[in-house]
Amino acid sequence: MTLRTTASIRDAFLHYFEQHGHKVVPSASIVPVADDTLLFTNAGMVPFKHYFLNPKQAPFDCAVSAQRCLRVGGKHNDLDNVGYTARHHTFFEMLGNFSFGAYAKVQAIKHAMTFLTDVLALDINRLWVTVYQEDEETEALWINEFGFPKERLVRAGAKDNFWSMGDTGPCGPCTEIFYDHGEGVAGGPPGSAQEDGDRYVEIWNIVFMQYDRQADGALLPLDQLCVDTGMGLERISAVMQSVTNNYDTDAFERLVQAVKALSVDKNAISTTSARVIADHMRSITWMMAEGILPANEGRGYVLRRIIRRALRYAYKSGLSLPCLYKLVEAVVHEYKHEQMLVEKAATIQLQLQQEEHAFALTISQGLQLFDKLVAGASGTLAGEDVFKLYDTFGFPYDLVEDLAREQSLRVDKEGFDKAMAEQRARSRQHNAFQTQVSQDWAKDFTSQFCGYDGLSAEGKLLHIQCDDASKQAIVLGAQAALVLDNTSFYAESGGQVGDQGVLRTPTGLFSVTDTQRVHGAIVHWGEVIEGDVQVGQPVVAEVSDRRYKTACNHSATHLLHAALRQELGEHVVQKGSLVTPERLRFDFAHHAPLSSEQIVRIETLVNAHIAQAHQVVAQIMPFSEAKAQGVMALFTDKYQDEVRVLTMGGFSQELCGGIHVTNTAHIGLFVVVEETSVAQGVRRIEAYTGEMALAYYQSTREQLGRLASRLKVPVDGLDDKLQSLQEQLSKQAKLLQLQSDKLLLAQVPQLLAQRAKLDQGSLLVVAVTVDEQKQLRTLMDALVAKQPDAVIVLLSWFAPDKAVIAIGLGKEAVVCYSASSLLRSLPEDLGVRGGGKPGFAQGSFSCEQQAMSAICEKIQAVVTRGMKV
Repeated sequence: MTLRTTASIRDAFLHYFEQHGHKVVPSASIVPVADDTLLFTNAGMVPFKHYFLNPKQAPFDCAVSAQRCLRVGGKHNDLDNVGYTARHHTFFEMLGNFSFGAYAKVQAIKHAMTFLTDVLALDINRLWVTVYQEDEETEALWINEFGFPKERLVRAGAKDNFWSMGDTGPCGPCTEIFYDHGEGVAGGPPGSAQEDGDRYVEIWNIVFMQYDRQADGALLPLDQLCVDTGMGLERISAVMQSVTNNYDTDAFERLVQAVKALSVDKNAISTTSARVIADHMRSITWMMAEGILPANEGRGYVLRRIIRRALRYAYKSGLSLPCLYKLVEAVVHEYKHEQMLVEKAATIQLQLQQEEHAFALTISQGLQLFDKLVAGASGTLAGEDVFKLYDTFGFPYDLVEDLAREQSLRVDKEGFDKAMAEQRARSRQHNAFQTQVSQDWAKDFTSQFCGYDGLSAEGKLLHIQCDDASKQAIVLGAQAALVLDNTSFYAESGGQVGDQGVLRTPTGLFSVTDTQRVHGAIVHWGEVIEGDVQVGQPVVAEVSDRRYKTACNHSATHLLHAALRQELGEHVVQKGSLVTPERLRFDFAHHAPLSSEQIVRIETLVNAHIAQAHQVVAQIMPFSEAKAQGVMALFTDKYQDEVRVLTMGGFSQELCGGIHVTNTAHIGLFVVVEETSVAQGVRRIEAYTGEMALAYYQSTREQLGRLASRLKVPVDGLDDKLQSLQEQLSKQAKLLQLQSDKLLLAQVPQLLAQRAKLDQGSLLVVAVTVDEQKQLRTLMDALVAKQPDAVIVLLSWFAPDKAVIAIGLGKEAVVCYSASSLLRSLPEDLGVRGGGKPGFAQGSFSCEQQAMSAICEKIQAVVTRGMKV
């Protein structure tokens, strides 16, 4: 039976390679684990990157996967192509088979051709092949070993046929297989001037991993030749379904129709807009499912950018915002085999709806102003104008750039940057990710951690790194990094800080101030405080007793996580943590602040399980078995086949490699000291345990006692006393406000007497003294009510250098003039920022107090000219 559906092609691919000795590896997270060189998993080989560098460490000789990928930043960025081509996506699945020394070029090509021509039954006469222009060996294999016709084989340069995942890391030459859709489709074969057409589409890429690219560009040969292949699932689905556009496949059909169904008139949404929204919704849903939330930096910023781009297409199509959250269900339906996505659908909808609400007003105002900019532009949008759009309406620069591209306009980026600097705006750092791997010296060492059951261990000193160089010995006062073969020191991981303590050798003492894992080595950072230390010496590693308090806080973090899920719901998942001897910090997904009642219930629940003295049991078991038992795991973490499961009674069960107490009773006491917001949809709890918790309670009791004493009430009467004082203060404040307003309004006759007569109505421009900005509006309302034909311009100075300007129109004046237009007509050198409506507008600018009189005269002249016009 011919394979046609996307799901059946995926299954057939995995099954074929499993039958040929490959380990089926589930898709890893789209957030790379322990890899700061990438923003997202952008290729199927990313989860196997470290195996290409060290094939002997791979738990299998060869593997196969259907990997979820995102290409929305860095070297591989398809975001701007979505909606303009037939086969680019921000989110896609990459089918791939991988060899870590098990086979090389011949077998890799054979697998590809067998699957394409035998399993999928593609016509070999429709296939074309490219090879790297310097790779004569691969070209000879195609022609001599597989009998591929030379006329359909093309040599290509490094741009197309030398693959690398990023600026550094494993790379090598590749050979690509193309499919010819036929004469009815525009485009030429690879290597021709028309190769960008849709007739010939790349369907399979075989990369021969031979090198490790260094930060300086040098190519170091790998110990073993490895194979990395990739075939886009969406592309091969289009071939198998006899369509030339990926968006016409079953993978997108339901979702595109769901987009169009958002409009009463389905024809109102263009095909391009529907496809862009459909593509972006797949990325949005998967990113949020894996714990990424909209933010102003890093991965969260990329998500926010994709959401805003989708909203812009929705708005342009006349859809009522918010609307994207309604499409989550359609995305989930296409991946109903992914239980994690199904379980998180409701939470994703809620979080996405909140983000849409926040941006809805921005997009409507910003697009109106953008249209005005376009109307007055001739080829280029001025950077200063684009900055005003950003600064006034929060309209993102990259969205302006995207819109300008559609209008065949360019944006003056240099002018935008200059305006940003002049206004001292905070620059957003979208990608704070390193481009090279540090501490390369540690790659040659491996350490064994043996500190779960004690604070002390014996080992051997393998390496000393001091002053960026390898040393055989270091003396008193030297600061260095030491690597042992065996250590009781826990390296910072999973939010738990690294251990401190001392390393004793026969000739010296080394004080450890921090412990980190670098590659496979546990690195002890510190200083020689006695004698000298030499490579090869036996070492006694002694962790300080501060670890016990750290363990208490770590175990309490697990109890807190379980309590939050019980109290708030299963959508609560860990977003980050910090565990130190002094305190614990826990970030978690939740859409609203916790009430004081909820915090009390959570505290009570955690303390109840502390008091129940649960044994804390650590078990090593297969990851598949742990998942089957419902053990909590972070989807963004990568787990080995064997994992450590930590259980506390029947209340908490999580995967964790950290240090814990042996019994929950050792924690003693738990208290929440603060609950705050970290980002949209992410909350943070900070808490103390044990002695710190007791000290917190004692300090709080002492402070309450002092306060009660000063107010001359018992502690349990503080609440009533404070409420009484607040009511008294509120009454006094209202009386003062009435008196202040009375004095303020007494100025109205005097001020109106200063207005100038015009052909139509009158004008008053005057500086006034007010205590707060809202009094400016109070005065304005009184003036325009008293003089219906007047245009009133009030200025007031607020220390240290801020002035506020308000323009108000009487009910007769508003027929002839507009307050917002008058505000915009003010001289640019004043730097007034603000806006408003026809009847009232307000803005602010910087100036010195002594300049107010001159500014009033200047504004009067400008406004008078504008009104006469």
